[in-house]
Amino acid sequence: MKKKRAIGINLLVIFIVLTVFMTVHGAAFTPASAYQKQERTMNYGPSETIATVQRGGDRFFLSKFRDYYSCGAVKRGFLGLWYGSKVGHAWGKENDRDKAVNYTIVSEREDDNGPDYIYGVINVSEVTSLEIEVLVIDADGELGIRTIEAHVADKAEQIDEIREVGVIYEDMFIAFIEEEGLRNFHQKKISAYSKDNQLVFEEVDPNAVIFEENEVNR
Repeated sequence: MKKKRAIGINLLVIFIVLTVFMTVHGAAFTPASAYQKQERTMNYGPSETIATVQRGGDRFFLSKFRDYYSCGAVKRGFLGLWYGSKVGHAWGKENDRDKAVNYTIVSEREDDNGPDYIYGVINVSEVTSLEIEVLVIDADGELGIRTIEAHVADKAEQIDEIREVGVIYEDMFIAFIEEEGLRNFHQKKISAYSKDNQLVFEEVDPNAVIFEENEVNR
């Protein structure tokens, strides 16, 4: 009887310690719960998750909340629990519905290996693919242009599985900038196309010219 009581007390202590630890560190047993905790910490949401995207050790949540869109991220850590990841962008940005495509560039690295990515929301149903031009400074300090494509995917298809660097899920998308040894980058142009390859939307970042000139003259 005493042995059973001791086991019960030990289990209770472990439960209390684990609960306090998870509360303090924002940890959770599932990715979705960790993401919800991340939003509550910022007094934002709860968001509607459009799709989850697995990329390396991070799981990204393409989400919408009222007139805002976001892309929070979580990762598995200590004790096998899930925690909010610094590479995510959980705080929403306003969706300008007068624009066909709204997007955000993220480079919030925990180390030099990234990830760097662009995510956003599409406000016109005709768009089935995106083409994103990015100015990059490679490992040798050379300036170059990389083109990233994003195509419509089924929710069941994860970005790692279909081997694309960019995907569109319903009316949201995410595209990763894959460049080994990437030193710096700047988005240059984004173009949106219909299924018959007709241009629906195009936007050039005016600051891209300044970025390019600064790198050339450096």
